[in-house]
Amino acid sequence: KSDSFMGSDLSFEDMTNRKLDDYIYKTLELEIPCNPEESNNLCYLLESIPIDSNSEYSKHITWVEKDTFLSLKEESYDKSGELIKENHNRFGITKLFAAGRDRFLAVTDAGDLQCYDHQLSQLWTQPIGLNSESKTDIHQGRIFTGPGRDTLWVLDEKTGNIHLELPFRNGFDFEALENDELVLAYRDGRVSKMNLDGDRSWTADFGLGLPGASFIRAGEHLFVPYARGVALNVDSRTGKEIWRSEPLRRLTGFWPAGSGFLIQDIKYQMRFYQ
Repeated sequence: KSDSFMGSDLSFEDMTNRKLDDYIYKTLELEIPCNPEESNNLCYLLESIPIDSNSEYSKHITWVEKDTFLSLKEESYDKSGELIKENHNRFGITKLFAAGRDRFLAVTDAGDLQCYDHQLSQLWTQPIGLNSESKTDIHQGRIFTGPGRDTLWVLDEKTGNIHLELPFRNGFDFEALENDELVLAYRDGRVSKMNLDGDRSWTADFGLGLPGASFIRAGEHLFVPYARGVALNVDSRTGKEIWRSEPLRRLTGFWPAGSGFLIQDIKYQMRFYQ
């Protein structure tokens, strides 16, 4: 098993498919940055120990992205506990966004934002540390995208040049508004309104914890869903709560519907609000 495959760094054991029953598993961390330079993209850290005593490895340590369950990185250790192999899995383009009639934007697994034309010619690329949860919004000739490296980036739509870097640590969702303003939602449940100079007109914490999905804006209303099964109607001008939905169980669905929204919980209860 441990012999080299055709003189490469791979062994014959590396070339065989792993079976789940051939390993003992342990969760080392429930939440750890997938990349030390980017705290928003989180992974599970798993340990797998071969049952077969003839294996060349004592254990494997694997980083599994929480959002996609993709294995991003793996370290393999020999019988003496020394790290002997490190593997980084690459998946190419992880997300696509429309950018007008003849362009589109792509997020790569390396965290780059790339722009292509309709002939698939790359027009520009910007390495800004995006991930599979990053959002992109095109507004008034500018691209707003993030979180990436705890930052909300503002780029020129045509050239990809960076206009602004706004702090967005623990960021979850955002939307660009008129008058160079932004509504920002954070993973701890806070919602805030900020201009492009970084000045905040309000920040609200409703004590409901983790958001369950992206918020919906309808005029001056923000419909903000929380994972525990409650959605709020928030006045976007003041950050004040107008009303909240009746509590359900854990949120599993949240969709715009006319001037309101549909909400669904884990028991498939569904309600409409406007």
